[in-house]
Amino acid sequence: MTDSIQFNRMDGVLKKNSVAEKKALKFIKGTWYTQGGVPYHNKTVFSGKTVKLYAPGSKKVLYRYKIDKVTKTSYGYYYRIYLGKGCYDGWRLYLKDKSTLVTMGNGNPYSTSGYSGTDSLVRHK
Repeated sequence: MTDSIQFNRMDGVLKKNSVAEKKALKFIKGTWYTQGGVPYHNKTVFSGKTVKLYAPGSKKVLYRYKIDKVTKTSYGYYYRIYLGKGCYDGWRLYLKDKSTLVTMGNGNPYSTSGYSGTDSLVRHK
């Protein structure tokens, strides 16, 4: 199957466990740090669909989430997590800049509501 037929053409949502979704998850695999909070950067680790958030300098997981939806967009990919009680958070990965995950805190891949520059993630602190 090619990437072009592994997502819903109407909304761009990739099929769960498809080759296209696994490829999108590989882009964000590994350790990322918040841009804000200098010199205390929060750490976020992505492994498959699992997201673990750590407080600065801590080895104990503060929050654990699952990526529930990956959307292919005109800019790249959007990774959505469910926070509970009808609330979502997520990150935009622009394919022209794969070194930053931009936080968009409302779960909508095309909305800028919930944008946070300081909570956006980079590979190095």
